[in-house]
Amino acid sequence: MSKPLVIALVLAFSVSVLESAGTTKKFLLGNADLNVTSPAVMEIVRYATQEYNKRSKDHIYVLKDILKASRATTAIGVYNINVVLVETKCLKPVKKNKLCFPGENAAEKKVGLTVITNAIGKDEVTKVKFD
Repeated sequence: MSKPLVIALVLAFSVSVLESAGTTKKFLLGNADLNVTSPAVMEIVRYATQEYNKRSKDHIYVLKDILKASRATTAIGVYNINVVLVETKCLKPVKKNKLCFPGENAAEKKVGLTVITNAIGKDEVTKVKFD
């Protein structure tokens, strides 16, 4: 095989590998733990708790604790956060100005949140999943 042909084949293979990596939005580069008290984590949890309450069938839940937070280093922002939510006395639908507090011995739920943003450094949530 001639040297120019080998070089051409290597280049073609390299380009195809790079193109496939570029089009795969979930190309995982690593995982980074986040400070659970950081403003970014707090805002993501606030947003996700609102979404959780929209999907809840009966009660409203409030945040009790953030257990762990991490971000997968990908072409998109993927945040994985474990929280404890507690059931309040408020039943749905809730009046606009109603304050919802947990009762004594209120039920607690450990919830895994996965919040996906459209790109790293962007502020638009594209998906929220609950485990």
